[in-house]
Amino acid sequence: MTLQDSENARNVLLGDEFVTTIISLVSNQTGLSLEELLERNRKRRFVFARQLNMFFLARHTPYSLAEIGSVFHRDHSTVIYARDTIKSDIQRYNSVRTVFESIEEKVDMYRRSREDTKYSVFKEVLELCEVSDEERKSWTERYLNAK
Repeated sequence: MTLQDSENARNVLLGDEFVTTIISLVSNQTGLSLEELLERNRKRRFVFARQLNMFFLARHTPYSLAEIGSVFHRDHSTVIYARDTIKSDIQRYNSVRTVFESIEEKVDMYRRSREDTKYSVFKEVLELCEVSDEERKSWTERYLNAK
C-alpha cells in the first residue's frame, strides 16, 4: 500500500460512523484519545489501546488489515499481532477480559440500535406502499432473512 493509498484508506475509515464509534468506545474505556493513539508512543497503555482498537476493527468491520493499520500509521502485520495479542490476553487476564466484554457489549448495543432503526424505516416505507397483507408479509420475511 503506497503512502497515498494509506492516507486514502485512513480517511475512508475515519469517515465511517461505525469505525469512529468503535474508536470512541475504546477511547472511553482506556482514557486515550485518537490523537494520543496516533503518537509513536510505545508505553504499554498506548500500545494496549491501539491493539484494542485494531482488534475490534478487525472483528467488526469489513476493512482489510492494511486499511485498519493505516488508521494508526501501522501496517497489516501490526494488526495481525494486535489481534493475536488481544485474543491471547482475553484468555489469560481477567482485567483484559473485563475490558473486552465491556466494549463488546457496547458495540453490540450500537449495532442493534442501528438494525432496529433500519427495520423501523423499512416498516414505515412498507406501510406507505399499497400492497396486500400477503405481499407485506412476504417483503417482511425477505427483509428479515436478508440479515
